[in-house]
Amino acid sequence: CKLGDSGENFVRSLHLSTESSREIIGAWKISQEKLSPIGELSPTKKRILQMVYPALPAAALEPCFVHGKDLKDFGLAGRHISTVLTQLRKGQWDGRIKNKQEAVKHLRK
Repeated sequence: CKLGDSGENFVRSLHLSTESSREIIGAWKISQEKLSPIGELSPTKKRILQMVYPALPAAALEPCFVHGKDLKDFGLAGRHISTVLTQLRKGQWDGRIKNKQEAVKHLRK
């Protein structure tokens, strides 16, 4: 399902509050990435995603357990940081990484 520009316009045309429209569109974008968020999600976005994906692991909606600084401490630099961060976010979304300890363990592989 692709919301795209016309879909975003459709959501905006529903006469919802600006904030509600923003929350729905933001949750949709996260669902399309299928990556845990980098920052904290609003309670509304979390609830929307939980309704759409009832089997989604709780950790999937938590901010990524590892950040760029952590990856630099592991000796990664440049594009490797982005690539590894995406892999970790994907693993967290999929439920393979449930906490920071598991993320660090994954880094050591």
